[in-house]
Amino acid sequence: MAKIFIGLLIFLCLGFMPGNGNAQQVTLNSLQDALKLGFDQNPDYQNFLLNQEQAELSYKQSKSYRLPNITGSFNGQRNVDLPTTPLPAEIFGGEPGTTINTQFGQEYTYNAGININKQLFNRSMSLQSKLMKMSSEMVAIEKEQFQELLTQQISLYYYTALTSQKAISISKMDLETTLEISSLTKDRYEQGLIDLVAYNKALISENGVKQNLLSSEQLLSDCLTELKILMGMGLEDQLLMTEEITYELPALLQADQLNSNLKVMNAESKMNQADLNVKISQSALLPSLSINSYFGRQQFRDDFGLSLNSDSWSDYSYLSLNLSIPIFNGFSNRREIKKNKINYNMAQNDHKEAEKTAKLEDQLLIKQYQSGRREATLAEDNFNLTAVNEELTYQKYEEGLISLDAYLRVFEEYLRAESAYLNSISKLYNLYSQIFPRI
Repeated sequence: MAKIFIGLLIFLCLGFMPGNGNAQQVTLNSLQDALKLGFDQNPDYQNFLLNQEQAELSYKQSKSYRLPNITGSFNGQRNVDLPTTPLPAEIFGGEPGTTINTQFGQEYTYNAGININKQLFNRSMSLQSKLMKMSSEMVAIEKEQFQELLTQQISLYYYTALTSQKAISISKMDLETTLEISSLTKDRYEQGLIDLVAYNKALISENGVKQNLLSSEQLLSDCLTELKILMGMGLEDQLLMTEEITYELPALLQADQLNSNLKVMNAESKMNQADLNVKISQSALLPSLSINSYFGRQQFRDDFGLSLNSDSWSDYSYLSLNLSIPIFNGFSNRREIKKNKINYNMAQNDHKEAEKTAKLEDQLLIKQYQSGRREATLAEDNFNLTAVNEELTYQKYEEGLISLDAYLRVFEEYLRAESAYLNSISKLYNLYSQIFPRI
């Protein structure tokens, strides 16, 4: 029994250790898996979704001006001193031409009814509702902009991680080769066939490959950490990538094949919003028309109390039409109109500049991508050719047909070609990650 209790205690302690049982292992089989996880878990993107939902609700709320406002009311009033009204004295049998001060009413008055108010014409409120709609659309564009940025960042780190994995795989094969060279060179040095300088060169070459391997492993670790952050994962979570980088990329693209630049759409939305602000400020000079109706009943009493008997209440209803015409407010509205027109002109300039810049940037990006593909193709050919040369030269050195210096020159050429190939692949996928969200 004691053993069972101790075992249960150990299990509970382990279960509540920090990080235990909360970690998840995520396997990414493709870029789409990474993007889906990012859209589902990235906290900043989730906030953009909430902001968009909030903006849509604000727009729906702004449309409520079209509906009538209906309120129910009840009030009681005690007339401490009834108002005095002068009336002709002859009504009460007095002398003609004179007046008598009279008081009408009862001490307590109660009113209960329903008030209905409806805006018939209010240009300002109508334009304010349109402004809220534009604001909702702008928030949606900002959400799409962040979604595009998030796609670019996830794509960049995803492809860089794949490139790092490929670099690690190649470096491990290079390390096997350099270890064999170092072992073979050591034997020949101990046999007195070569001097210490040659042996040291072999060790230097081995250490250089080890440095490349460590650098690639660190880059892979950095990329996986950045992906965890972007995908809303925790420190203890494990991230595995099964896909291997290939050279099968989309065909060469032209600038006109890219989707609309969201920067231009955002600038256009701000321009339209500025134009609407001008109209809103101008609408302050227009009249507004509303109708108000009240349907209720009244009760008058000489003592404090309230009767629910219908005979104690009298009908009291009215209908009013309200027309409000702005006449003068110290030129405030006219100055506001001028300020908004200036903002609109600035927004127009920003929109034109955004259109021009976007075309240049898109054209430059496509040209860089096309050039990067050609560069990567040549770098891959050189890498494959130098790999064959390295293998053949190693066989000659192993057979004692050439010196170590001759082999190391070929091996260094192979390493340079390998570095150029991996750099060109990394550069190409960097450019592709910027294009990918827009095709």
